[in-house]
Amino acid sequence: MDNSVGSVALNIEISLATMGQDQRHRTIHRGIPWFTREFYAPPVVCELGLSEDALALISEWTDLYLCEFGIPKSLGMIIAPYGAVVGYSKKCPINALVHEQGKRLCWCAQEEIYNVARKFREQLTGSPALEPHCFKTGVCAEGERYCGRDIIQREKGYYFPQRRV
Repeated sequence: MDNSVGSVALNIEISLATMGQDQRHRTIHRGIPWFTREFYAPPVVCELGLSEDALALISEWTDLYLCEFGIPKSLGMIIAPYGAVVGYSKKCPINALVHEQGKRLCWCAQEEIYNVARKFREQLTGSPALEPHCFKTGVCAEGERYCGRDIIQREKGYYFPQRRV
């Protein structure tokens, strides 16, 4: 796009499953991912007391498949458990970032995507361009598929809390 005047570069770490969702916005350049040896356990898994089992699984998988068998990293990304956490760099034009943040700070966004966007926004406090449509207008852009966010919180509370599923 020729109308980009600046860009933002950042490094993020998210689950392999969410990386696929994150790559939907093709206007944002992403680097080659690497495994962090961590595992994303959704809140429900943690509440069931299974997070240690999940972490043991990814640790065993990483040691066995990537180290012992010497599987190429590109193949490893394809066959890895979806909860495996990967890191990669993103470089995005400001206009693409504004579009992405507007969609990803909506409560209809996938849990992990929402939390990554929320944490990024916290680093850029006071930037009205990175607010979801409902915060600016008081009306949900999803229409009938309204996410349930308490729009009244725009005036009297913190509008970007950590969600609990």
